[in-house]
Amino acid sequence: MLSLNTALFFLLNAADKPNAIPQALAEALAVAPVLLVPVLLTYLWVWGPPARRAALIATGCAVFAGQAINLTLGLLWFEPRPFMVGIGHTWLEHVADNGFPSDHATVAWSLGLGLVLTGGFYRWSGFACLVGLAAGWARVFLGVHFPIDVLASIPAGLLAAAFARAALAPIRRWVAPPVGRFYDAALGRLPAWVPLPRQAAP
Repeated sequence: MLSLNTALFFLLNAADKPNAIPQALAEALAVAPVLLVPVLLTYLWVWGPPARRAALIATGCAVFAGQAINLTLGLLWFEPRPFMVGIGHTWLEHVADNGFPSDHATVAWSLGLGLVLTGGFYRWSGFACLVGLAAGWARVFLGVHFPIDVLASIPAGLLAAAFARAALAPIRRWVAPPVGRFYDAALGRLPAWVPLPRQAAP
């Protein structure tokens, strides 16, 4: 009898090579969290409320904390990737290393949950978590993760977000002011025609 993890994998994994468009979409979703972090945090920093910049710094720290949590979990538990044990079909090249938990999904969940716990960016938080779900599906669909790998990324991301929440007060007091001043000074050196908000942080 198949385990629930393996049964879910067979349900989600592409049995036949996807057509070009579904393949490209799945591959894009599989790496989307890595691109989402710098793009979204930069957008919110530049065009979001300056008073919430400390929350963005803390959320950025949550992403790194999530990877540290994954590294620790990976030292405690080794989960081979499906292609390492001859299960399913693999449609994306990947190194044969520990698949538990999924780093990409953890990035998205750390970002999304961090935005909620540190600053109330609920709309963007929901978007980041949806990207996490889509990335998790894509990585199982392409055969480089088991479902347990992507499901484990949710509590890992929550723990990372909780760390960001705990670090928010010292970041707001000691880190955000000099970073904000540096940003405003750099912004002041740009030509006036560059379409960026010039509102200084309080």
